[in-house]
Amino acid sequence: MLKEEKISRLVFMKNKNLILIFIFIWFFSIIFTAYYVHKNFERIQILKNSLNNVNYVNANAYSVNIIRVLKLNKKTAYILNNNTSGNFNTNDLEIFTQDGYLIKNGNEKKLNTPDNFTLENNGGLKNIMFVGNKVFALLSAKKDKCFLGKIYNISENKNFIDLGCLPDRDNTDFNGLGSSVVYLNNKLLLSVGTVDANLTLNSELSQNINSPYGKILSIEYKSLRGEKSPETNVYSLGHRNPQGMSKINNQTFSVEHGPKGGDELNRIEKDGNYGWPLSSYGTRYMIDSSGKSLPISHERSGFKEPMIALVPSVGISALSQCPKKLKNYYKKNCLIALSLYGNKLRKGRSLIIFLINDDLSQVNSVEQIYLGSLGKLRLRHFVTNSKNELFEDKEGNIYVSADRKGIYKISFDKFRSR
Repeated sequence: MLKEEKISRLVFMKNKNLILIFIFIWFFSIIFTAYYVHKNFERIQILKNSLNNVNYVNANAYSVNIIRVLKLNKKTAYILNNNTSGNFNTNDLEIFTQDGYLIKNGNEKKLNTPDNFTLENNGGLKNIMFVGNKVFALLSAKKDKCFLGKIYNISENKNFIDLGCLPDRDNTDFNGLGSSVVYLNNKLLLSVGTVDANLTLNSELSQNINSPYGKILSIEYKSLRGEKSPETNVYSLGHRNPQGMSKINNQTFSVEHGPKGGDELNRIEKDGNYGWPLSSYGTRYMIDSSGKSLPISHERSGFKEPMIALVPSVGISALSQCPKKLKNYYKKNCLIALSLYGNKLRKGRSLIIFLINDDLSQVNSVEQIYLGSLGKLRLRHFVTNSKNELFEDKEGNIYVSADRKGIYKISFDKFRSR
Protein backbone atom coordinates (compact mmCIF):
# COMPACT_ATOMS: atom_id res chain seq x y z
CA MET A 1 0.00 0.00 0.00
CA LEU A 2 2.77 2.37 0.90
CA LYS A 3 4.50 1.55 -2.37
CA GLU A 4 1.35 2.36 -4.35
CA GLU A 5 0.97 5.68 -2.49
CA LYS A 6 4.58 6.54 -3.21
CA ILE A 7 4.13 5.76 -6.90
CA SER A 8 0.93 7.84 -7.02
CA ARG A 9 2.72 10.72 -5.29
CA LEU A 10 5.57 10.54 -7.82
CA VAL A 11 3.14 10.45 -10.75
CA PHE A 12 1.27 13.42 -9.30
CA MET A 13 4.49 15.40 -8.84
CA LYS A 14 5.61 14.54 -12.36
CA ASN A 15 2.27 15.64 -13.81
CA LYS A 16 2.34 18.78 -11.68
CA ASN A 17 5.79 19.65 -13.01
CA LEU A 18 4.62 19.05 -16.57
CA ILE A 19 1.62 21.30 -16.00
CA LEU A 20 3.86 24.02 -14.55
CA ILE A 21 6.21 23.72 -17.52
CA PHE A 22 3.25 23.92 -19.89
CA ILE A 23 1.87 26.99 -18.07
CA PHE A 24 5.30 28.65 -18.21
CA ILE A 25 5.67 27.94 -21.95
CA TRP A 26 2.10 29.19 -22.60
CA PHE A 27 2.70 32.37 -20.59
CA PHE A 28 6.09 32.97 -22.25
CA SER A 29 4.59 32.47 -25.72
CA ILE A 30 1.90 35.09 -24.96
CA ILE A 31 4.54 37.59 -23.77
CA PHE A 32 6.77 36.85 -26.77
CA THR A 33 3.88 37.14 -29.24
CA ALA A 34 2.77 40.45 -27.73
CA TYR A 35 6.34 41.78 -27.89
CA TYR A 36 6.83 40.58 -31.48
CA VAL A 37 3.53 42.09 -32.65
CA HIS A 38 4.40 45.38 -30.96
CA LYS A 39 7.85 45.51 -32.55
CA ASN A 40 6.69 44.33 -35.99
CA PHE A 41 3.22 45.84 -36.19
CA GLU A 42 3.93 47.61 -39.46
CA ARG A 43 5.36 44.47 -41.08
CA ILE A 44 2.38 42.40 -39.96
CA GLN A 45 -0.04 45.04 -41.19
CA ILE A 46 1.68 45.13 -44.59
CA LEU A 47 1.46 41.33 -44.85
CA LYS A 48 -2.18 41.36 -43.76
CA ASN A 49 -3.10 44.03 -46.30
CA SER A 50 -1.17 42.21 -49.03
CA LEU A 51 -2.95 38.90 -48.34
CA ASN A 52 -6.33 40.65 -48.36
CA ASN A 53 -5.50 42.77 -51.46
CA VAL A 54 -6.04 45.97 -49.47
CA ASN A 55 -4.59 49.04 -51.24
CA TYR A 56 -6.30 51.90 -49.45
CA VAL A 57 -6.27 53.76 -46.15
CA ASN A 58 -8.89 55.96 -44.59
CA ALA A 59 -8.05 59.61 -44.08
CA ASN A 60 -10.21 61.83 -41.87
CA ALA A 61 -12.74 62.70 -44.58
CA TYR A 62 -12.03 60.40 -47.54
CA SER A 63 -10.12 57.31 -48.57
CA VAL A 64 -6.73 57.21 -50.26
CA ASN A 65 -5.99 54.42 -52.72
CA ILE A 66 -2.48 53.60 -53.87
CA ILE A 67 -1.30 51.16 -56.52
CA ARG A 68 2.04 50.67 -58.25
CA VAL A 69 2.02 51.42 -61.99
CA LEU A 70 5.75 51.04 -62.69
CA LYS A 71 8.48 49.11 -60.91
CA LEU A 72 11.75 50.99 -60.43
CA ASN A 73 14.72 49.90 -58.30
CA LYS A 74 16.28 53.38 -58.10
CA LYS A 75 15.91 56.74 -56.36
CA THR A 76 14.41 59.49 -58.46
CA ALA A 77 15.80 63.01 -58.99
CA TYR A 78 12.80 64.21 -61.03
CA ILE A 79 9.83 62.62 -62.83
CA LEU A 80 8.67 64.61 -65.86
CA ASN A 81 5.30 64.25 -67.57
CA ASN A 82 4.46 67.05 -70.02
CA ASN A 83 1.39 65.29 -71.43
CA THR A 84 -1.51 67.77 -71.23
CA SER A 85 -4.25 65.41 -72.48
CA GLY A 86 -5.05 64.12 -69.00
CA ASN A 87 -4.30 60.55 -70.04
CA PHE A 88 -1.64 58.78 -68.00
CA ASN A 89 0.77 56.48 -69.78
CA THR A 90 4.07 55.28 -68.31
CA ASN A 91 5.63 55.81 -71.75
CA ASP A 92 5.14 59.56 -71.27
CA LEU A 93 7.35 59.60 -68.20
CA GLU A 94 10.91 60.85 -68.28
CA ILE A 95 12.48 59.55 -65.07
CA PHE A 96 15.73 61.17 -64.00
CA THR A 97 17.49 58.99 -61.44
CA GLN A 98 19.96 60.01 -58.75
CA ASP A 99 22.68 57.76 -60.16
CA GLY A 100 22.72 59.82 -63.37
CA TYR A 101 20.37 58.08 -65.82
CA LEU A 102 17.25 58.95 -67.81
CA ILE A 103 14.61 56.24 -68.16
CA LYS A 104 12.01 56.63 -70.92
CA ASN A 105 9.85 54.03 -72.67
CA GLY A 106 11.64 51.34 -70.69
CA ASN A 107 15.04 52.41 -72.05
CA GLU A 108 17.82 53.62 -69.78
CA LYS A 109 20.28 56.25 -70.99
CA LYS A 110 23.36 57.63 -69.20
CA LEU A 111 23.07 61.39 -68.83
CA ASN A 112 25.86 63.88 -69.42
CA THR A 113 27.60 64.54 -66.11
CA PRO A 114 30.95 66.16 -65.27
CA ASP A 115 34.06 64.00 -65.02
CA ASN A 116 34.17 64.62 -61.28
CA PHE A 117 30.53 63.61 -60.69
CA THR A 118 30.38 61.40 -57.59
CA LEU A 119 27.96 59.08 -55.85
CA GLU A 120 30.07 59.07 -52.68
CA ASN A 121 28.48 60.22 -49.43
CA ASN A 122 24.94 59.75 -50.79
CA GLY A 123 25.77 61.88 -53.82
CA GLY A 124 24.13 61.99 -57.24
CA LEU A 125 21.65 64.05 -59.20
CA LYS A 126 19.44 65.83 -56.66
CA ASN A 127 17.26 68.06 -58.82
CA ILE A 128 16.48 68.80 -62.47
CA MET A 129 15.59 72.18 -64.00
CA PHE A 130 14.17 73.01 -67.43
CA VAL A 131 14.75 76.34 -69.16
CA GLY A 132 13.67 76.49 -72.79
CA ASN A 133 15.13 73.42 -74.48
CA LYS A 134 17.97 73.13 -71.96
CA VAL A 135 18.10 70.76 -69.01
CA PHE A 136 20.17 71.50 -65.91
CA ALA A 137 20.96 69.40 -62.85
CA LEU A 138 21.93 70.10 -59.27
CA LEU A 139 24.48 67.39 -58.54
CA SER A 140 27.40 66.32 -56.35
CA ALA A 141 31.04 66.41 -57.39
CA LYS A 142 34.50 65.72 -56.01
CA LYS A 143 37.59 67.78 -56.82
CA ASP A 144 40.89 66.56 -55.35
CA LYS A 145 40.07 66.26 -51.63
CA CYS A 146 37.07 68.56 -51.89
CA PHE A 147 33.35 67.75 -52.07
CA LEU A 148 31.10 70.33 -53.70
CA GLY A 149 27.77 70.92 -55.38
CA LYS A 150 27.39 71.94 -59.03
CA ILE A 151 24.72 73.27 -61.31
CA TYR A 152 25.41 71.48 -64.58
CA ASN A 153 24.04 71.90 -68.10
CA ILE A 154 23.39 68.27 -69.01
CA SER A 155 21.93 69.19 -72.42
CA GLU A 156 25.22 70.68 -73.60
CA ASN A 157 27.49 68.71 -71.26
CA LYS A 158 29.09 71.77 -69.70
CA ASN A 159 29.33 73.34 -66.30
CA PHE A 160 27.06 76.24 -65.36
CA ILE A 161 28.50 77.07 -61.95
CA ASP A 162 30.37 75.45 -59.05
CA LEU A 163 28.89 76.06 -55.62
CA GLY A 164 32.27 75.84 -53.88
CA CYS A 165 34.14 73.38 -51.67
CA LEU A 166 32.50 72.22 -48.46
CA PRO A 167 34.64 72.81 -45.35
CA ASP A 168 33.83 69.56 -43.51
CA ARG A 169 34.70 66.80 -45.96
CA ASP A 170 34.39 63.93 -43.47
CA ASN A 171 30.82 64.88 -42.47
CA THR A 172 29.51 65.84 -45.90
CA ASP A 173 26.19 64.12 -46.69
CA PHE A 174 24.78 64.91 -50.13
CA ASN A 175 21.31 63.86 -49.01
CA GLY A 176 21.25 67.45 -47.75
CA LEU A 177 22.15 69.12 -51.06
CA GLY A 178 18.58 70.16 -51.90
CA SER A 179 15.79 68.84 -54.06
CA SER A 180 13.38 71.35 -55.58
CA VAL A 181 12.76 74.34 -57.83
CA VAL A 182 10.07 76.96 -58.39
CA TYR A 183 9.68 79.07 -61.55
CA LEU A 184 8.87 82.65 -60.69
CA ASN A 185 8.55 85.48 -63.24
CA ASN A 186 11.81 85.54 -65.26
CA LYS A 187 13.85 83.48 -62.84
CA LEU A 188 13.86 80.19 -61.02
CA LEU A 189 14.31 79.59 -57.31
CA LEU A 190 16.53 76.62 -56.45
CA SER A 191 16.85 75.07 -52.99
CA VAL A 192 20.38 74.24 -51.83
CA GLY A 193 20.98 72.67 -48.42
CA THR A 194 23.94 72.59 -46.04
CA VAL A 195 25.02 69.11 -47.16
CA ASP A 196 25.38 67.50 -43.74
CA ALA A 197 23.32 65.31 -41.44
CA ASN A 198 24.40 66.71 -38.11
CA LEU A 199 25.43 70.23 -37.19
CA THR A 200 28.93 70.66 -38.69
CA LEU A 201 31.04 73.39 -40.27
CA ASN A 202 28.92 72.91 -43.40
CA SER A 203 25.86 74.09 -41.47
CA GLU A 204 27.59 77.34 -40.58
CA LEU A 205 27.56 78.27 -44.29
CA SER A 206 23.81 78.74 -44.01
CA GLN A 207 24.36 82.13 -42.31
CA ASN A 208 27.22 83.14 -44.63
CA ILE A 209 25.71 85.45 -47.25
CA ASN A 210 28.68 84.79 -49.55
CA SER A 211 28.06 81.04 -49.67
CA PRO A 212 25.31 79.39 -51.78
CA TYR A 213 24.82 76.57 -49.26
CA GLY A 214 21.82 76.70 -46.92
CA LYS A 215 20.06 79.08 -49.29
CA ILE A 216 17.27 79.38 -51.78
CA LEU A 217 19.04 80.77 -54.83
CA SER A 218 17.58 82.99 -57.53
CA ILE A 219 18.86 82.37 -61.06
CA GLU A 220 17.73 84.44 -64.05
CA TYR A 221 16.63 82.61 -67.19
CA LYS A 222 18.98 84.86 -69.20
CA SER A 223 21.90 83.49 -67.26
CA LEU A 224 20.83 79.88 -67.81
CA ARG A 225 20.21 80.51 -71.52
CA GLY A 226 23.73 81.88 -71.90
CA GLU A 227 22.61 85.43 -72.62
CA LYS A 228 24.63 86.69 -69.64
CA SER A 229 27.40 85.30 -67.46
CA PRO A 230 26.55 82.46 -65.02
CA GLU A 231 25.29 83.96 -61.80
CA THR A 232 23.27 83.02 -58.74
CA ASN A 233 21.81 85.36 -56.11
CA VAL A 234 20.69 84.63 -52.57
CA TYR A 235 16.89 84.85 -52.34
CA SER A 236 16.64 83.61 -48.74
CA LEU A 237 19.06 82.10 -46.22
CA GLY A 238 19.18 80.15 -42.97
CA HIS A 239 17.94 76.88 -44.49
CA ARG A 240 19.11 73.42 -43.45
CA ASN A 241 17.88 70.95 -46.06
CA PRO A 242 15.03 72.41 -48.15
CA GLN A 243 13.46 69.47 -49.93
CA GLY A 244 10.25 70.56 -51.64
CA MET A 245 9.00 73.88 -53.02
CA SER A 246 5.74 75.03 -54.53
CA LYS A 247 3.79 78.24 -54.95
CA ILE A 248 0.24 79.48 -54.56
CA ASN A 249 -0.27 82.41 -56.90
CA ASN A 250 3.20 84.01 -56.72
CA GLN A 251 3.85 83.12 -53.08
CA THR A 252 6.54 80.47 -52.65
CA PHE A 253 6.46 77.81 -49.92
CA SER A 254 9.18 75.37 -48.91
CA VAL A 255 9.44 72.30 -46.71
CA GLU A 256 12.74 71.24 -45.22
CA HIS A 257 14.23 68.57 -43.01
CA GLY A 258 14.99 69.62 -39.49
CA PRO A 259 17.71 67.83 -37.51
CA LYS A 260 16.20 65.41 -34.95
CA GLY A 261 12.69 66.82 -35.12
CA GLY A 262 11.87 70.23 -36.48
CA ASP A 263 10.76 69.55 -40.07
CA GLU A 264 9.36 72.87 -41.32
CA LEU A 265 6.88 74.41 -43.70
CA ASN A 266 8.07 77.93 -44.53
CA ARG A 267 6.55 80.84 -46.39
CA ILE A 268 9.53 82.07 -48.41
CA GLU A 269 10.13 85.81 -48.53
CA LYS A 270 12.94 87.58 -50.38
CA ASP A 271 15.90 88.29 -48.07
CA GLY A 272 14.24 86.27 -45.29
CA ASN A 273 16.51 84.49 -42.81
CA TYR A 274 15.03 81.22 -41.49
CA GLY A 275 17.48 80.70 -38.66
CA TRP A 276 19.52 77.55 -39.26
CA PRO A 277 21.78 76.64 -37.49
CA LEU A 278 21.12 79.25 -34.79
CA SER A 279 17.43 78.39 -34.22
CA SER A 280 15.44 75.20 -34.69
CA TYR A 281 12.52 73.33 -33.15
CA GLY A 282 14.62 70.18 -33.51
CA THR A 283 17.65 68.99 -31.53
CA ARG A 284 21.13 67.77 -32.38
CA TYR A 285 21.49 64.06 -33.09
CA MET A 286 23.00 61.83 -30.40
CA ILE A 287 25.39 60.17 -32.89
CA ASP A 288 28.47 62.30 -32.25
CA SER A 289 27.32 65.09 -29.96
CA SER A 290 25.40 65.72 -26.77
CA GLY A 291 22.01 65.82 -28.48
CA LYS A 292 21.26 69.10 -26.78
CA SER A 293 18.56 71.40 -28.07
CA LEU A 294 19.02 74.51 -30.16
CA PRO A 295 17.40 77.86 -29.32
CA ILE A 296 13.76 77.40 -30.33
CA SER A 297 12.53 80.94 -30.86
CA HIS A 298 13.30 82.28 -34.32
CA GLU A 299 11.48 85.57 -33.92
CA ARG A 300 13.41 86.70 -30.82
CA SER A 301 16.66 86.25 -32.74
CA GLY A 302 15.39 88.19 -35.74
CA PHE A 303 14.64 85.13 -37.89
CA LYS A 304 11.50 84.06 -39.74
CA GLU A 305 9.39 81.60 -37.79
CA PRO A 306 8.25 78.50 -39.71
CA MET A 307 4.56 78.40 -40.54
CA ILE A 308 4.62 75.11 -38.69
CA ALA A 309 7.30 72.77 -37.32
CA LEU A 310 6.68 69.03 -37.12
CA VAL A 311 8.05 67.57 -33.89
CA PRO A 312 8.78 64.66 -34.03
CA SER A 313 9.73 64.94 -37.69
CA VAL A 314 8.36 62.85 -40.57
CA GLY A 315 11.24 63.09 -43.06
CA ILE A 316 9.31 65.53 -45.24
CA SER A 317 10.24 65.54 -48.94
CA ALA A 318 8.31 66.88 -51.97
CA LEU A 319 5.72 69.69 -51.89
CA SER A 320 2.98 70.70 -54.32
CA GLN A 321 -0.37 72.38 -54.53
CA CYS A 322 -3.13 69.93 -53.73
CA PRO A 323 -4.89 68.18 -56.61
CA LYS A 324 -8.25 69.61 -57.72
CA LYS A 325 -10.27 66.99 -55.85
CA LEU A 326 -8.82 68.10 -52.52
CA LYS A 327 -9.05 71.80 -53.36
CA ASN A 328 -12.71 71.40 -54.27
CA TYR A 329 -13.40 69.48 -51.08
CA TYR A 330 -11.57 71.75 -48.64
CA LYS A 331 -12.35 75.03 -50.45
CA LYS A 332 -9.17 76.46 -48.93
CA ASN A 333 -5.59 77.06 -49.97
CA CYS A 334 -4.08 73.61 -49.83
CA LEU A 335 -0.57 72.13 -50.07
CA ILE A 336 0.32 68.45 -50.14
CA ALA A 337 3.69 67.01 -49.10
CA LEU A 338 5.30 63.58 -49.15
CA SER A 339 7.51 62.04 -46.50
CA LEU A 340 10.30 59.51 -46.34
CA TYR A 341 11.05 57.21 -43.40
CA GLY A 342 10.35 59.40 -40.37
CA ASN A 343 11.58 57.93 -37.08
CA LYS A 344 10.57 55.74 -34.13
CA LEU A 345 8.67 58.59 -32.51
CA ARG A 346 6.67 59.56 -35.60
CA LYS A 347 6.40 57.48 -38.73
CA GLY A 348 6.90 58.96 -42.17
CA ARG A 349 5.75 57.23 -45.37
CA SER A 350 2.83 59.59 -45.47
CA LEU A 351 0.93 62.28 -47.27
CA ILE A 352 0.82 65.56 -45.34
CA ILE A 353 -2.05 67.98 -46.05
CA PHE A 354 -1.60 71.63 -45.06
CA LEU A 355 -4.65 73.91 -45.13
CA ILE A 356 -3.70 77.60 -45.23
CA ASN A 357 -5.76 80.73 -44.59
CA ASP A 358 -6.86 83.21 -47.27
CA ASP A 359 -3.91 85.58 -47.03
CA LEU A 360 -1.44 82.67 -47.00
CA SER A 361 0.02 83.69 -43.65
CA GLN A 362 -1.11 80.87 -41.35
CA VAL A 363 -1.56 77.10 -41.33
CA ASN A 364 -5.09 76.25 -40.16
CA SER A 365 -4.82 72.47 -40.27
CA VAL A 366 -2.32 69.64 -40.75
CA GLU A 367 -3.31 66.05 -41.51
CA GLN A 368 -0.84 63.19 -41.79
CA ILE A 369 -2.18 60.29 -43.87
CA TYR A 370 -0.02 57.27 -43.11
CA LEU A 371 0.53 54.92 -46.07
CA GLY A 372 3.16 52.70 -44.44
CA SER A 373 0.66 49.92 -43.76
CA LEU A 374 0.45 49.39 -47.53
CA GLY A 375 4.20 48.90 -47.98
CA LYS A 376 7.56 50.29 -46.90
CA LEU A 377 7.21 53.34 -49.10
CA ARG A 378 9.74 56.15 -48.79
CA LEU A 379 7.85 58.73 -50.83
CA ARG A 380 10.28 60.91 -52.79
CA HIS A 381 8.79 62.95 -55.68
CA PHE A 382 5.53 63.89 -57.34
CA VAL A 383 5.19 63.40 -61.08
CA THR A 384 5.18 66.98 -62.42
CA ASN A 385 5.54 68.94 -65.64
CA SER A 386 8.64 70.94 -66.63
CA LYS A 387 7.47 73.82 -64.39
CA ASN A 388 7.34 71.52 -61.36
CA GLU A 389 3.52 71.65 -61.37
CA LEU A 390 1.59 68.57 -60.25
CA PHE A 391 0.43 66.17 -62.98
CA GLU A 392 -3.19 65.03 -62.62
CA ASP A 393 -4.95 62.61 -64.94
CA LYS A 394 -8.58 62.95 -66.09
CA GLU A 395 -9.84 61.09 -63.01
CA GLY A 396 -7.96 63.40 -60.65
CA ASN A 397 -5.31 60.84 -59.74
CA ILE A 398 -1.76 61.92 -58.93
CA TYR A 399 1.49 59.96 -59.19
CA VAL A 400 4.51 59.72 -56.88
CA SER A 401 7.80 57.84 -56.62
CA ALA A 402 8.89 55.63 -53.75
CA ASP A 403 12.60 54.88 -53.28
CA ARG A 404 13.63 51.64 -54.98
CA LYS A 405 9.99 50.59 -55.32
CA GLY A 406 8.55 52.43 -58.30
CA ILE A 407 5.91 54.90 -59.43
CA TYR A 408 2.53 54.79 -57.68
CA LYS A 409 -0.91 56.12 -58.57
CA ILE A 410 -2.73 57.83 -55.69
CA SER A 411 -6.50 58.26 -55.85
CA PHE A 412 -8.83 60.15 -53.52
CA ASP A 413 -12.46 59.01 -53.21
CA LYS A 414 -15.36 58.25 -50.86
CA PHE A 415 -15.44 61.84 -49.65
CA ARG A 416 -17.76 62.48 -46.73
CA SER A 417 -20.67 64.74 -47.53
CA ARG A 418 -20.79 68.22 -46.02
